[in-house]
Amino acid sequence: NEYGITKIEGGAFSSITTSKETSSTKLQITVVNEQALIDGGIYKKVVDSKMLEDYYSNGEYKEFIEANTEIKTVTTVKPAKLKINKRRASNSTTLTDISDAA
Repeated sequence: NEYGITKIEGGAFSSITTSKETSSTKLQITVVNEQALIDGGIYKKVVDSKMLEDYYSNGEYKEFIEANTEIKTVTTVKPAKLKINKRRASNSTTLTDISDAA
């Protein structure tokens, strides 16, 4: 009864699914001094963002990376959902009047 629904009657629904709000956190690095990072070995032909993120996350070259980038954490919120699943139709045939079969 968390959502104010106590009972749903009828043959149209088979189930109701709810999910809680979730959030995810992601590291966002903005390069400020690209040439210094390239000279420092963190590059392919341009700055390797994945390598930069891995080094920073592992604590390698942390001061060097912080001096040449802007680092911020971005949180994305996914709202809660309510999903109503419709009942599937059955393929069985029901004979209602036996005289129809004769």
